[in-house]
Amino acid sequence: AAKRKGLSSRAWSVLCNLATYANKNDSCWPKIQTLAAGEGASRSTINRAIRELVDAGYVERVERPGYCNIWRLLWDPLDLKVGCASPPPSGGLSVTGGGVKNDMPPPVAPLE
Repeated sequence: AAKRKGLSSRAWSVLCNLATYANKNDSCWPKIQTLAAGEGASRSTINRAIRELVDAGYVERVERPGYCNIWRLLWDPLDLKVGCASPPPSGGLSVTGGGVKNDMPPPVAPLE
């Protein structure tokens, strides 16, 4: 499979999808089911892609018992927005999410 910045095509697509939900702190908290629906993939596929993103240092997972995880984008947001606008790495995947911005309030305390 084609790689972009060392990521699989699916992980890159999920990263771009997460970016559509990110707030000004580069954090978001969509459910895995939401990401799966946006990607047209199974939850297990999304979990594998997120594990790849975490392992590669692109995303940080902040667990919140009783709530959805917070996903913090660790890659430069400007690079991410420019990169996500370019054609998908494999030529077969499209970046989904519809450009929906997360309008929920930010987490109680800023992530450091």
